[in-house]
Amino acid sequence: MNKQVILCSLGTCLTLASTQANELKQQEEKPNVLFIIMDDMCDWLGYLGGNNQIISPNLDTLAQRAINFSNAYTAVPLSNPSRSAFLTGIQPFVTGVYTNNHALEHHPVANNCIFMPQHFKNNGYTTLAAGKIFHTKPSATVMSNMWDDMTFIDGGYGPWIDNNVLPDNLKHQWRNFEAKTGPETDFADVRNSQKIIDFLQLQHSKPFFAAMGFYRPHNPYTAPKKYFDMYNLEEIQRPNFPVDDLDDIPAYALNNFLNLRDYTKLLSESGNYYEQMLRAYMACVTFADDRIGMILNALDNSAYANNTWIVLIGDNGFHHGEKEHWTKTTLWREANHVPFLIVPPKGNTTYTAGECKAPVSLIDIYPTLIDICGLTSIENQLQGNNLKPLMENKTAEWNKPSISTFLPGNFTVHYNNWNLLRYANGDYELYNINEDEGEHTNLALLPEYRYMVDSLAQYLPTDWVTGPPEVSVTSISEDFSSEAWAAELKRIDPNYVEPAIGKAYTNINNTIRYFDKYLMNGGIVARAGTPNCAIPEITHGNETRAIAFRFANTGNKSYFELPTMENGVGNITLHVRNGNATLASSLTLQRYDLEDWTTISTIPIQPADNFSAVSIDEVITCPVNINETVKLRIHGGERFVQLYRIDAEAFGASGIKNNNASVLQINNRKLIVPEPMYVSIYNTLGMMAFSRFIEKDTEIPASIEDGIYVIKFPGGTKKILVN
Repeated sequence: MNKQVILCSLGTCLTLASTQANELKQQEEKPNVLFIIMDDMCDWLGYLGGNNQIISPNLDTLAQRAINFSNAYTAVPLSNPSRSAFLTGIQPFVTGVYTNNHALEHHPVANNCIFMPQHFKNNGYTTLAAGKIFHTKPSATVMSNMWDDMTFIDGGYGPWIDNNVLPDNLKHQWRNFEAKTGPETDFADVRNSQKIIDFLQLQHSKPFFAAMGFYRPHNPYTAPKKYFDMYNLEEIQRPNFPVDDLDDIPAYALNNFLNLRDYTKLLSESGNYYEQMLRAYMACVTFADDRIGMILNALDNSAYANNTWIVLIGDNGFHHGEKEHWTKTTLWREANHVPFLIVPPKGNTTYTAGECKAPVSLIDIYPTLIDICGLTSIENQLQGNNLKPLMENKTAEWNKPSISTFLPGNFTVHYNNWNLLRYANGDYELYNINEDEGEHTNLALLPEYRYMVDSLAQYLPTDWVTGPPEVSVTSISEDFSSEAWAAELKRIDPNYVEPAIGKAYTNINNTIRYFDKYLMNGGIVARAGTPNCAIPEITHGNETRAIAFRFANTGNKSYFELPTMENGVGNITLHVRNGNATLASSLTLQRYDLEDWTTISTIPIQPADNFSAVSIDEVITCPVNINETVKLRIHGGERFVQLYRIDAEAFGASGIKNNNASVLQINNRKLIVPEPMYVSIYNTLGMMAFSRFIEKDTEIPASIEDGIYVIKFPGGTKKILVN
C-alpha cells in the first residue's frame, strides 16, 4: 500500500472535515448582515418588470436567490424621512420627520431611539457604514456610538455636470445628465463599494453589520460613459400612460403634489431630451448594478458567504413622467413602490427563494432582522412587522397593511391588491393594482366601490405629528439691531446677553424658528456702529454699536433660512460685511424643492477694507425673479460674514421701500415722476452720484454706469437697477 497516498487521502479528509466544521460553526453563530441601499431606485429593474429596457444582470441574479418582496413600499417617498423610518422602525407621522429638511438630530423621537446599526452593535456586532446611509443624521454622539467604522460614510452625489447639453429652460443642477470619461474613482459609489469589498476580504472576530449606501441612480445622472453606451438612444421608450390620466385626480393632489408639471411637459416637448434623461437614469442603474455585482462576488468568494444575510432595497420610488411628474414626493405607486430583497446565506436550507406578493413596508426590515439574527428584542419602539412568517411561507395569509406617508395627514394604505390614498383635506383615490398597476382609474369616485374605501379607511392613522406650523409671508424686512430681535433672542434663550463689541453669541437654537419664520445656524455679533449704513435713513443699531447675524466659515453648516414666500421673490437685499479686511468672500442663495437645497446664485462679498471708511455694511441686491411660491435660504461660505439686515420683496416689487416709494418708477435709464420732486441717487457705498430737482421724466446721466443704486426722494428710499 502506498503510504503517501494514504496520508494525502487522510489529509484531504481532515481538510474537508475541518472545512465542514468551520462552516457548521459559522452557521451556528450569529449571522452577518450586508445591507445595501440604492437611492431613488424605483421598480425599474428586470426582475420587477417596471421597465424591460433596464440592464441589471446582477440584481436580477440576486433576486433568484432571494425572498423577493415584489409588492414592497417605502414609508415615505423621499430619502431623508424614508431612511429615518427604516433605520428607526418608527413611522414618520410619529417622529415628525417628513421632508429632507427635517434633520434627525432636531427630532427627539428619532434622535433618541435605538437605531438599527446601534442595536446590532449592542448585540456584539462590528458596524461599518460606507456611502449614503442617512440623508440627515442624528447627533454626532449618536453617530459615533452607532458605528465602529464610518471613515467612508457619505461621499456626495458628484461628479457634477461639467458639460451641460440641456437648453437653458431645462438646465438644472440636479435634473441633468452627463456621460463621464474621467476615472471611475471620481464617483463616491466606486470608492465606497471598494471599502465594502476590502472589508469582506478581512478576517473578523465578531459578526458584522455592514451598510453600503449607493448614491446612484439618484440625479444628477452622471455615470461612466460605458454605461450610457449600453443603451441605444433611438430605442429608448417613454413610459406609457393615458393623456387624461389626471382627469379623475382630486384638485388637492394636483395643487399640492405635482409641482413639476410644467417642467415635465416642457421636457416631453423638447426634442429627445426626455429620452436622454431616461437613458441617463438607466445608465446610473446599470452602473450601480455593476458595483453591486462586484460586492456580491467579493462576498461569495469570502469566508462569510455561508453566514451572511443580504438585504437590498431602494429608499423610494420615482416618477419619470407618469402623472406628469418628474421626481418622487407623491402618494402614487410610482413614488412608493421599491425593490426589497432578503437573501439567505448560501447553503441555508430553512428559507427558499421566491416571490412574495404581500404588501410590506421598509420599516419591517428592523424587526425582521432582529428575529432572523437572534438579537435581543426592543420594547415600545418598532412599528413594523416581522416578515419571518412570509419568508417561511410566501403565500401565507397577510392581513396587515403597509402605510406610506407624505407630509402630515396624507397617506396611502397598501392592502392586498388595493391602494387607498387619503389626502389631508379628506379626498380619496382608490386603485386595484392587479387590474390597474399604473393607477389610471380612480375607483373612489364610483359609488359601487364606496364599501372598499370604507373598509380600507379603518387602517388609516387617526393622529399624527404635524410640528409647528410654518408661516408663509409675502415679504420680509429684518434688522438684527432692532429691539424685536433682541427680545426674540431672549425669548428663545433666557440666558441671551447682547455680546460686547467684537464678541459673539453662538448659542443659536437651530431647531426653533425665530418669530416662527427663520431657521438659523450661526452666531450673533456686535460691532462698533459708526460709520453706519450705506443707505441714507437706514441705521443699524445706534451711534456706538450694531448687531449682526454671523455666518460661520463652515460652509453648509451656517445658514439663514427664510419662511415660504407665497408670492414669489423679486429681489433680496442684504446688508453685509466681510469678516476679512483684505480677502473677498461669498454667500450662496439656495432654493428648496422638497428634494434638497439647490444653489441658484453666488453672492460675492467685497473685502471689508473696500468700504469700511464709508459705512459699516456693503449693500447687495440680488435679483431672484421667481414668480411662484418658494423657500430660500442664505448659505455661508469659507469666511465669516456679518448680516445686518435682510429685505425680500414679492415678485414684481424691488429692493427696500421705506414708506410708499412706488410713486417713483424707473424704466431702463429713465426716471418717471408723477410730479416735480427733488431726487438723489447714491451708489451702494453711500456716495452721492446724482442730485437734482426734477420737474418731468428725466434720463439718468451717462456718468452713472449700469448697476444697483439707492434713490432718495420725498416718498421714501428704495433700491433701483439702472441698465
